[in-house]
Amino acid sequence: MSTSKQTSKSSAQMSKLSDRAAQAKKNIDATKTKSQADLKAQAKAARESADAHAAKLKKDADADAAKAKAHGADAKAKAADSWSDVKSQWSEHVAKVHNKRDQSKAAFDAKRAEHDAEIAERDAEDAVDFAYSAIEEAEAAVLDAIEARAAADDPETAKSLASA
Repeated sequence: MSTSKQTSKSSAQMSKLSDRAAQAKKNIDATKTKSQADLKAQAKAARESADAHAAKLKKDADADAAKAKAHGADAKAKAADSWSDVKSQWSEHVAKVHNKRDQSKAAFDAKRAEHDAEIAERDAEDAVDFAYSAIEEAEAAVLDAIEARAAADDPETAKSLASA
């Protein structure tokens, strides 16, 4: 993939990410004027969207791991369950990417450069997908919290939610 094509692709991904973040902010800001039922429906829809995107990421990661194994690559089979493990793994990943980049600068050849570029492009795509999913998760969590706060502030609403 050429630099220009990769730049365009990355720019489009970042625009999509920015648009999604702006939409999440707009959705959250709009909750100020919504009824409890509307909040519940919005929170449910956000949760479903976040769960669907997380499932897609998992499926894509599994497919990538299988593909890497088929090509003889060393791939991690499973993602960590806790946020601290994710953060730790991300930090290690970034250090490895930087290390590989530094090594490739020292031992440069055209074939190696192409391979390194493909790996870096996949890493960038994965990072954007991770960020997108995190934004959806954040939106769903904020909407869940707003719904819970609205119920806590109105005992009658809390009773109706408990029976729903």
